[in-house]
Amino acid sequence: MITEVFREKSPLSIKDSFILFERTKSSFTFPIHVHNVWELNFVENASGALRIVGDSEETIGEKDLVLITNTELKHAWMNGNCRSNDIHEITLQFHPSLFSNPAFQKNQFDSIMKMMAKAEHGLAFGQAEINRIQPIMRMISTEKGFYSVIKFFILLHELSLSEDVRVLSKNISPTTMITVLPFGWYFYISGSLSAE
Repeated sequence: MITEVFREKSPLSIKDSFILFERTKSSFTFPIHVHNVWELNFVENASGALRIVGDSEETIGEKDLVLITNTELKHAWMNGNCRSNDIHEITLQFHPSLFSNPAFQKNQFDSIMKMMAKAEHGLAFGQAEINRIQPIMRMISTEKGFYSVIKFFILLHELSLSEDVRVLSKNISPTTMITVLPFGWYFYISGSLSAE
């Protein structure tokens, strides 16, 4: 089992609600890592890839959607048996402090807050649920400003109503960290890692 875990520095500004990365690539090259932000990660065209979240290691299907709300829960997607050269990934990162606002303690946010608590162990959503919310994710990637934030909360609300979801990791204790990676330290270049 891999014990080296890198600490990534997210480029998410304290002034932003979230940051979205969308990329197409031919392989998974980012190492197992943790970061100081929460994350919703969507992957498609990656059947056979290996997903690691805490103590969970699973081979994924054609599409994968995982929510992680624990800044110490290690995670990564690795090539495994994935043979695709057209992997599509959308990553949404957001500050944990976003949900510490008293507004989120209101009844209307109850399902979202319960989902966030469960996601400390990592949550994987089923294929039917991924297909249902995929159009919302695509809308977020095309919107800017206020409307992107509204769609982000709609996405979280829709996910919080899902019954097609399961907890991934039994253990959420931190693991050995060996170095700090500023975001962008690795480039996706021909499927290999490269330093800036």
